[in-house]
Amino acid sequence: MEATAQEAGKSSSRPDAAMRKYSIYVDWKDRVAHSYSITSKTKVKRVYRDNIEKNYQRDVNYFVTMSSNGTENGFIKLQCNIDSIRYTFIEGNTTLYYDSQHDEKTTIKTEFPDLTSTFGMMNHQFQFLVSPYGEVAKVTGIGQAGDLDWLKKFIVDGGDALDTLQKTLWYSVMSDENLKMVADISKGLIAGKMQIKADSVWTRPISIRLDGLNFTDTAKVQVASHTKENIVISANSSDLYPVLPQETRMFGIPGFGKVLSGKGSGTIRLDMTPRGTIKKQELNYTADIEASYNLEKFKENIQTTVSCTLLGQFKW
Repeated sequence: MEATAQEAGKSSSRPDAAMRKYSIYVDWKDRVAHSYSITSKTKVKRVYRDNIEKNYQRDVNYFVTMSSNGTENGFIKLQCNIDSIRYTFIEGNTTLYYDSQHDEKTTIKTEFPDLTSTFGMMNHQFQFLVSPYGEVAKVTGIGQAGDLDWLKKFIVDGGDALDTLQKTLWYSVMSDENLKMVADISKGLIAGKMQIKADSVWTRPISIRLDGLNFTDTAKVQVASHTKENIVISANSSDLYPVLPQETRMFGIPGFGKVLSGKGSGTIRLDMTPRGTIKKQELNYTADIEASYNLEKFKENIQTTVSCTLLGQFKW
């Protein structure tokens, strides 16, 4: 893990830049709750072999609370909860809406798998174990009824109450990749407490989830700006590719879609205080994939943007 951080980076020949050093880190203060609003927008264009297109859009606003509850063998125990969700799904002339705080506004009357994949983890608390090098090393429950571990057992114990497609959907909802895409605000870009030269560039392995599909890349990261009030961390990801093999439930596919290949790119920006609090996260990614269902191949273009804003902090 430490080797991938490349804290020393590569410096330019500018003497002033080479002399300046920055101290950057993410500080999840113990027993301080952080409340975030996270808005995720995804547009998908699918093209089948006969050039028939399917276009859909998903907009989700999560309200998430997270707080450190001490350490375990040097790993920060970061407890997370998805408090509420607003969800909009658009396909053609059809718009579906769900608001966990206002039932009267909800227009979805029956089970809709795409909604399940979004709201399924709401109020089922989970915990990130964050390593000294800044990445989420493990995702667990918090040892309380109704948490992630409880939900996993509930799905497993459900037996024949859920068919294979339904179970696969719920396993995807509870997966590490899904939970990290929603609530891992730092995206592992900062390798613990870093002392770096002003123009250093370091690399970090990242995992990105786009429209329910898992991708990976090695991002190039740098300090874009540094003032007394704000630090901007910028990451560029130019060789994003899907994790293979990968079969999953995809919107509008009656069985399991199989990802065959893909390529993508994107950027991530973090705005932080000099004391290590992440105030904002902005993520922009585009990926093209080839997939199949049975013998039918199709292509997809996926565009996802995420905007995360700190609403407030409070001690508990």
